[in-house]
Amino acid sequence: MVEVVINQNDGLIQQTAAGGETTIDFDFPIYEKTHIKIIRTRAGVDLDMVLNTDYTIATNQLELTAGGAAALIGTFTPATAGDIFTMLLNVPEARTTDFNEAGDFKDATVNRELDLSAQQIQQIRRDITKAISFSETSGITAGTMPDPINNATILFDGTAGAMKIGPTSTAIAGAEASAAGAGASATTATTKAAEAAASAASIGGFDLSGATASNDFILYDSGDARFERRTVAQAVSVMPAFTGDSGAGGLKGLVAAPAAGDAAANKFLHADGTWSAVSVTDKFSTINIQTFTSSGTYTPTANMRYALIECVGGGGGGGGGNTVGVGGSGGAGGYSRIERSAATIGASQVVTIGAAGAGTTGAGGAGGNTVFGATILTCNGGLGGAVGVNGDAVDGGAGGTATGGDLNIAGGGGGGGFEYPGGGEGLSGSGGSSYFGGGGHGRGGLFSLVGINGVAYGSGGSGGLGTGTGGAGAAGLIIVTEYIGG
Repeated sequence: MVEVVINQNDGLIQQTAAGGETTIDFDFPIYEKTHIKIIRTRAGVDLDMVLNTDYTIATNQLELTAGGAAALIGTFTPATAGDIFTMLLNVPEARTTDFNEAGDFKDATVNRELDLSAQQIQQIRRDITKAISFSETSGITAGTMPDPINNATILFDGTAGAMKIGPTSTAIAGAEASAAGAGASATTATTKAAEAAASAASIGGFDLSGATASNDFILYDSGDARFERRTVAQAVSVMPAFTGDSGAGGLKGLVAAPAAGDAAANKFLHADGTWSAVSVTDKFSTINIQTFTSSGTYTPTANMRYALIECVGGGGGGGGGNTVGVGGSGGAGGYSRIERSAATIGASQVVTIGAAGAGTTGAGGAGGNTVFGATILTCNGGLGGAVGVNGDAVDGGAGGTATGGDLNIAGGGGGGGFEYPGGGEGLSGSGGSSYFGGGGHGRGGLFSLVGINGVAYGSGGSGGLGTGTGGAGAAGLIIVTEYIGG
């Protein structure tokens, strides 16, 4: 029989793995393999280990005064560095057998029962030590915990001598934030008060004596080093005057009042600081429009200040069907516009109007270029549509471009033409649209239809079908909108 001594022990031991361990030691004796509980903690997560699944205890590790060892098995071996193994004495509180009244009281049996009772006492002491309790010198003899509430604290009520539910963690956080805000506000108030005191000391205070009047001002008098009351007239006398720009920039300040009659004379505050009448060159009273549909000469109207000049090139003609196909439609002329002063235009300018592109039985003719002056505006005419081809489709003419203007817009391209399968019929696209409107509409049907002439200035004619000729494009245009001075 092995003699087991139950030494002073709390029935708890922890071991931190260095890594690679296959056994863990405990320092208290156990009579049964089930009399120990093992918990592994990894990365802050506790896991109760299972006997014969996660660990085993050999029979020769039982009833040893100094304790024994548990062997790790399964996924728990070997141990990982940092694993914490907690081993707890776990003797059941039950006693399921009695001594036989007529039998022998063998010392081994009696010693085992007494040892287990001692270990149960050690377990109770260990668990009590871990529990929250009052000090030995406290006069409180009992303390009952209230039912828990999520995220709530527990407080001791000294008057009632009992534990009770306290504020929640949310309420505590709110109180801490409020306290922090109040502290910051108090600090700010102290700082502002100090700044105000320093400012008052530096400026020498305020002198608001004297009769009060409506619209009085408070001004700082550097001579007296203090703020003093001033009337409107006194305040105005020390304000800077508005100074106009003479090349290096002006100064902001009070503006001189306009003289009598300045309003009737339509005067305004000029950037040089004076009230000035509007120059006759800066205004107009009449708008006059000159339109050119044929070439010639533009002569400005008397007192013309500036003009808006617009032009569009001639539209391309539609191609003919060439007996066996469908012609392409003509492209539109380009558009341009520009604003020019009377001085820039001069006494006169030559005007050239782009001719309409001819519609023929062959390829359509290109539209002519519209030109205002030698170098001011050029609006190129649209190209003619291609001649029809037996059993195939052809392209329409490209739109003309424009140069020289503040705004330059290319004319719309003409639509293509194609023959229906089987021959004898087809479809031509519409003539290209100009800035001023659409071209001749497309034709569809038998091989004898002629193309439609361009409608709007500078638009293209549509293509002809079979023996039909293409439609002619529309001629170009120049519009001069004059702004006449009063």
